[in-house]
Amino acid sequence: MKTVLNIKTDVEVKERPQALAKHLGIPLSTIVKANLKAFIETGEFKVTREPELSPLALKEINQVIKEVRDHKNISPRFTNATDAIAWLNKIIKNVFYLGVSSAELTKTFQSYKTII
Repeated sequence: MKTVLNIKTDVEVKERPQALAKHLGIPLSTIVKANLKAFIETGEFKVTREPELSPLALKEINQVIKEVRDHKNISPRFTNATDAIAWLNKIIKNVFYLGVSSAELTKTFQSYKTII
């Protein structure tokens, strides 16, 4: 169910963020909703012009960087799209149709040693 939130604010407090949002191609209501949701989830209120990754996103990125450096969970190199699609289809088939466990899937991915 949706509801309407009406607030009173100075004209400049509405128009300046509205112009910035328009420049970014985002409705001001989307920004307000995102901030309300973030406030609910974190209990924090934060405003910045600089993008900032969440701690979870940073952790995942660092994990991927480590795996690349260790040559783990990397697909083999392909010389054409047909081979790449066939390899992906094999992985999908193993995961969804043959019931391969996540440990077996991890072992499969780790068996490919590709230098980037």
